[in-house]
Amino acid sequence: MVRKISGKEPLTTVKHLLSNNILITDIKDISNTLAKTFAYNSSTNHYIPEFQRFKIIQERNKLNFKSHNNETYNIPFSNVELIDAIRSAHNTSPGPDNIHYQFLKHLPETSLVLLLNLFNIIWTSGVFPALWQQGIVILVNKPNKDYSDPNSYRSLLLLAASVRQWNEW
Repeated sequence: MVRKISGKEPLTTVKHLLSNNILITDIKDISNTLAKTFAYNSSTNHYIPEFQRFKIIQERNKLNFKSHNNETYNIPFSNVELIDAIRSAHNTSPGPDNIHYQFLKHLPETSLVLLLNLFNIIWTSGVFPALWQQGIVILVNKPNKDYSDPNSYRSLLLLAASVRQWNEW
């Protein structure tokens, strides 16, 4: 939607891929091929050996997570922080909940209080709705790359953050 409004060309739909000289046209197979390609390209196998050794050493160190939760970054969010965050948000594409920032920017005070309470419950409990863990993956073809090559894509993730999903928690 944002691309349409701004006059940019729509994103290209992946209609086929060529992987190991095999033409892939089924949407499920395309999705699985792209997922495997992203997982492989993001794996630690691509780190230089020097960094892999450093990483192994650092991961052996135990972390101290002890806290009395009195630190300023652990206190509940304030109304001012919520309003500042909403005002400074960019008009990006909505996630699966289809809620735009413009909607949040025009909420009445009573709704903002409910939203703040929801965020503070999530913040203090450390638990948030399972549906908020879902998102929409958008594929972006790298400039001047072959559309049929699974390595030619970057992925963007739009996450959901909808108050109405609270009831489905």
